[in-house]
Amino acid sequence: VGHAAGLSAARRWAEASRGEGARVRPVLPALSAALAPELYVIGGFGQDGWLSAVERFEPVTGSWVSLPPMPSRRADCAAAAAGGRIYVVGGTCGGPPLAVAERFSPATSLWKALPPMRGARAGCAAAAVRGRLYVVGGQGCTGQPLPLLECFEEGPGAWRELPPMPSGRHGCCAAASGGRLYVAGGRRGGRHLALCERFDPVAAEEGSEAWAAVQPMPVRRAECAAAASGGCLYVLGGIAGGQFLARVDRYDPASDSWQSVPSMPSRRKDCVAGCLAGRLYVVGGFAGSWQHLSACERYDPSTGAWEVLPPMPTGRWDCTAAVAWR
Repeated sequence: VGHAAGLSAARRWAEASRGEGARVRPVLPALSAALAPELYVIGGFGQDGWLSAVERFEPVTGSWVSLPPMPSRRADCAAAAAGGRIYVVGGTCGGPPLAVAERFSPATSLWKALPPMRGARAGCAAAAVRGRLYVVGGQGCTGQPLPLLECFEEGPGAWRELPPMPSGRHGCCAAASGGRLYVAGGRRGGRHLALCERFDPVAAEEGSEAWAAVQPMPVRRAECAAAASGGCLYVLGGIAGGQFLARVDRYDPASDSWQSVPSMPSRRKDCVAGCLAGRLYVVGGFAGSWQHLSACERYDPSTGAWEVLPPMPTGRWDCTAAVAWR
């Protein structure tokens, strides 16, 4: 049934059915391993301006599929997948930052409007930790860099503020690894940052110190992308000192250290990244001269090799992305 209906449907069945849930939940890890996750690229800025377009990359076939667009056009938003659904928050459509939040179901291809975030913001970052959505940082309505951290409570359908980041910033990137949220890079006061900070949700619930600074990145950068693979955090591309970067750095939480790995084939900022079956995918971005990139590249950490894949149908930058199962 799980293979036919998809992982998202199986998860919802396990949550909704008291009788069948106990039998479905134990097989979810095996089902997750058997079914391939896919990369969803959402919104951004392209040749036609602010976008609502949604496109999915299917690694099994190596092809792109267009999906129903977001209800709202926007760029500089953030996304993450939690509980089998994709959440897209914040951003801008040429005006002030937005607090809008919308949810997409990969199983049904339907969108649903959610309560807005407490703080309107663009250039924020999002990640899911232990099945819960977290949104951090961003730029507020007066242009100020925000330390704001919010999580979305699925049960009551409400946003909750958590201890803020020690350092307000926007244009940062985030990813989850080992049950913790990592936030790297960004801008504050016109300066690019090498800062990397870690948030522990369990410590926050216990009332302990939840934020900690970890080893900073080797280079200052903003508008970069992040993804986690093999227990490590990867930060890719971005901009530093007016230069677009192809650089990729890997952070190992076990040793609290960074290591440079082979660079991307394409220099770019405002790209998106995701991890599918242990391999990193980087899509879209901006490389100057109003180039709305459609490039899609894949990195295999086991071999250190990059591979160029079929391009995304819609060239864009300042988009967002999430990895999810149908």
